[in-house]
Amino acid sequence: MNPWLGGIVVAGLMAAAFGTVSAMTLGATALIIRDFYGPLVKPSDRHRLIAARVIAVAFGLLPVFFALLAPEIIKTLFFSRALRTSLSVVVICMFYLPLFSSGRGVTVGLILSVVATTVWYVLNNPFGIDNIYIGIVVPVVAMAIDHACTRMKRARSAAV
Repeated sequence: MNPWLGGIVVAGLMAAAFGTVSAMTLGATALIIRDFYGPLVKPSDRHRLIAARVIAVAFGLLPVFFALLAPEIIKTLFFSRALRTSLSVVVICMFYLPLFSSGRGVTVGLILSVVATTVWYVLNNPFGIDNIYIGIVVPVVAMAIDHACTRMKRARSAAV
């Protein structure tokens, strides 16, 4: 990929991630202030603003400590990314190849993908292949096999 286009893609992804984190932090802060701090303390507007800032900073820094103290959290997040990738692959196939995907193929593909991705994760990514690739390949292969079996069944019934 062109480095400039890659930079734009990475900047867009980071902006989306930071936007989501910011919205979640502000939402959690507003919830704490409105539902707990306000009714219990009954602060003035100035104290409410100061408390909101302190809580927002605490919510912003808390994940950093969790990430530093528990590296397995990051590993688990990457595993969940692989599972979400399987769902994304199925959705893309359903939009762009609607005749290729049936309800049975999608269901079998997702179930096999969850099982295969989990086994691959537990085996600690053998052969240096990340579990996200398993999450991409397994549903596509399962849907392709289902599609081929369905076409062969139709061809046999049409020939008879």
